[in-house]
Amino acid sequence: MEGQKHKKKEAQQKSGSAPSNMRSGQSQLRCDLCDVTCTGTDAYTAHIRGAKHQKVRFVSAFLEKFFRAQFTFVKSMKSVAM
Repeated sequence: MEGQKHKKKEAQQKSGSAPSNMRSGQSQLRCDLCDVTCTGTDAYTAHIRGAKHQKVRFVSAFLEKFFRAQFTFVKSMKSVAM
Protein backbone atom coordinates (compact mmCIF):
# COMPACT_ATOMS: atom_id res chain seq x y z
CA MET A 1 0.00 0.00 0.00
CA GLU A 2 1.19 3.50 -0.74
CA GLY A 3 -1.19 5.85 1.14
CA GLN A 4 -0.07 8.39 3.75
CA LYS A 5 -2.11 6.76 6.52
CA HIS A 6 -0.55 3.40 5.74
CA LYS A 7 2.97 4.83 5.79
CA LYS A 8 2.28 6.61 9.08
CA LYS A 9 0.90 3.42 10.70
CA GLU A 10 3.81 1.41 9.40
CA ALA A 11 6.34 3.88 10.83
CA GLN A 12 4.58 3.88 14.21
CA GLN A 13 4.56 0.08 14.33
CA LYS A 14 8.28 -0.03 13.57
CA SER A 15 9.03 2.52 16.30
CA GLY A 16 6.77 0.69 18.77
CA SER A 17 4.52 3.67 19.49
CA ALA A 18 0.74 3.48 19.56
CA PRO A 19 -1.12 4.56 16.43
CA SER A 20 -2.61 8.03 16.50
CA ASN A 21 -6.10 6.69 15.72
CA MET A 22 -6.50 4.71 18.95
CA ARG A 23 -9.60 2.53 19.17
CA SER A 24 -11.86 1.92 22.18
CA GLY A 25 -10.05 0.38 25.11
CA GLN A 26 -7.03 2.58 24.47
CA SER A 27 -6.57 6.08 25.79
CA GLN A 28 -9.04 8.68 24.56
CA LEU A 29 -8.93 12.44 24.87
CA ARG A 30 -12.00 14.36 25.98
CA CYS A 31 -13.15 17.94 25.49
CA ASP A 32 -15.56 18.54 28.38
CA LEU A 33 -16.47 21.96 27.02
CA CYS A 34 -17.96 20.48 23.84
CA ASP A 35 -18.81 17.06 25.31
CA VAL A 36 -16.68 15.35 22.64
CA THR A 37 -14.43 12.30 22.96
CA CYS A 38 -11.56 11.99 20.48
CA THR A 39 -9.86 8.72 19.66
CA GLY A 40 -6.34 10.10 19.35
CA THR A 41 -4.11 13.14 19.48
CA ASP A 42 -4.62 13.99 15.80
CA ALA A 43 -8.40 13.98 16.17
CA TYR A 44 -8.20 15.98 19.40
CA THR A 45 -5.93 18.59 17.80
CA ALA A 46 -8.29 18.83 14.84
CA HIS A 47 -11.25 19.28 17.21
CA ILE A 48 -9.51 22.02 19.23
CA ARG A 49 -8.71 23.91 16.02
CA GLY A 50 -12.17 23.33 14.55
CA ALA A 51 -15.06 25.74 14.18
CA LYS A 52 -17.39 23.97 16.64
CA HIS A 53 -14.87 24.12 19.50
CA GLN A 54 -13.97 27.74 18.74
CA LYS A 55 -17.66 28.73 18.79
CA VAL A 56 -18.37 26.87 22.05
CA ARG A 57 -15.24 28.36 23.63
CA PHE A 58 -16.31 31.89 22.61
CA VAL A 59 -19.85 31.43 23.96
CA SER A 60 -18.52 29.89 27.16
CA ALA A 61 -16.12 32.78 27.76
CA PHE A 62 -18.90 35.30 27.08
CA LEU A 63 -21.30 33.59 29.49
CA GLU A 64 -18.62 33.32 32.16
CA LYS A 65 -17.95 37.08 31.95
CA PHE A 66 -21.69 37.82 31.97
CA PHE A 67 -22.43 35.72 35.05
CA ARG A 68 -19.34 36.96 36.86
CA ALA A 69 -20.53 40.55 36.27
CA GLN A 70 -24.03 39.65 37.50
CA PHE A 71 -22.63 38.02 40.63
CA THR A 72 -20.41 41.03 41.36
CA PHE A 73 -23.38 43.39 40.87
CA VAL A 74 -25.65 41.38 43.21
CA LYS A 75 -22.86 41.14 45.78
CA SER A 76 -22.27 44.91 45.66
CA MET A 77 -26.02 45.59 45.99
CA LYS A 78 -26.18 43.41 49.11
CA SER A 79 -23.31 45.32 50.71
CA VAL A 80 -25.01 48.67 49.93
CA ALA A 81 -28.32 47.48 51.39
CA MET A 82 -26.74 46.58 54.71
